[in-house]
Amino acid sequence: MGKLLHSSARGVPVGPIAAAASGSTVYAAWTEAFPAVAPPAIVLATRADRVRSGVALEDAVLGGLAVTSTGPELAANRCVPAAAFGLEGNGVCGGLITGAGVDGIVADYAAAASARRLLLQTADSLQWFSSPTPLSPRVTFAPDFTGRVEGASGGEIAIYRERPGERTLFSTVPLSADGTFTVPAPAGAAAAAYRAVYTDPGTGIPHAALVGP
Repeated sequence: MGKLLHSSARGVPVGPIAAAASGSTVYAAWTEAFPAVAPPAIVLATRADRVRSGVALEDAVLGGLAVTSTGPELAANRCVPAAAFGLEGNGVCGGLITGAGVDGIVADYAAAASARRLLLQTADSLQWFSSPTPLSPRVTFAPDFTGRVEGASGGEIAIYRERPGERTLFSTVPLSADGTFTVPAPAGAAAAAYRAVYTDPGTGIPHAALVGP
């Protein structure tokens, strides 16, 4: 892969760099900042017969890299900026594992032959989870406050109202037989984000989807 990472006035690597190998192929991933041009993005580079690199995920920062028999898997964190709420400082953030939303900030991610292991930072603590299968998107949540939990046929989903530094339980609604749900429309003038969280009964992983203000 080399010992240097390229930077310019348009793009600068920031934060940690993750690297892993599978056979003779080496993978590396990092966050690339684009000052005054665009939000940060995750770059994935591969060295096999030749070196290739490109943006793998836009508007996100790196949370982890795992390499499996089917290829690399990226963990990331994505935020709704505080400016979207008319505020300054930190925004409202959530994790992504191969595109699947989770409730918390991804602190680390690893893959073994029989499991995916996930370390999440929540408001109160660090929590460790294990899944026997790769994570896939489970929760969808639309701006009209309808959504679905893929693969669920009952149970309930929690809806949280969030602003930077604030989080309250807005509603808990049942899931229909096909996993769909509808949330009562919120009232209030203050800009807020809403997050739908479904806890998988088998793994305990809190799958989530976030609707910005």
